Amino acid sequence: MCASCAATLRRNPNAGRRTRPTAEEKHARAQKYRDANREGLRANYQRWAETNPGRARANAQKWRAANLEQKRATDRKWREANPTRGIWANMKQRCLNPKDDKFKDYGGRGITVCREWLDSFEQFFADTGPRPELEYTLDRIDVNGNYEPGNVRWATKREQANNRRVTPHLTLDGETLPLTEWAIRLGLSSATIRGRINRGWPIERVFAPTQRHAVGIAA
Repeated sequence: MCASCAATLRRNPNAGRRTRPTAEEKHARAQKYRDANREGLRANYQRWAETNPGRARANAQKWRAANLEQKRATDRKWREANPTRGIWANMKQRCLNPKDDKFKDYGGRGITVCREWLDSFEQFFADTGPRPELEYTLDRIDVNGNYEPGNVRWATKREQANNRRVTPHLTLDGETLPLTEWAIRLGLSSATIRGRINRGWPIERVFAPTQRHAVGIAA
């Protein structure tokens, strides 16, 4: 060994030695390779999956099971950080994805999302504005209409309950309100009003105060 090399080694014992890459460096290197060869890797996997369909399905199921909780946690964090965007995504899911739990009440009934909103969250946001508060969700004014400008609003759960297809609307003295609103106004329970309707009472008697309420009023 020459004198200059010996002197270099005395100053830096690791000079000339290859250092082992860290885990972060390995990950970055692998990611760089995947990014540079994405199409080729995808084509190779597709060919392998076509010749090994059983193993490909098993691998996919195993991957989904292993990443399900992480995906759910990521989705929750994303929706909490982007409440309006999360509602936009959920709107599309229940109208377009047959596997969604609510699809039967939306897409299954023919409810759709207008093309402008389907393709652009920015356009949806421009038409609806931000979600006012956490208790507000997206409501269709015409429950049989689509998600489109002029037919949606931000509404509370109570407002949405009044606008449901199964919520009856009753008319007295020319004023029509949902059953739940009449119950609040008259101090009656919704169950009492429904029971009177089911017994075939006339509308004036349906809205009459109970004996207990009548005694309270007279007193």
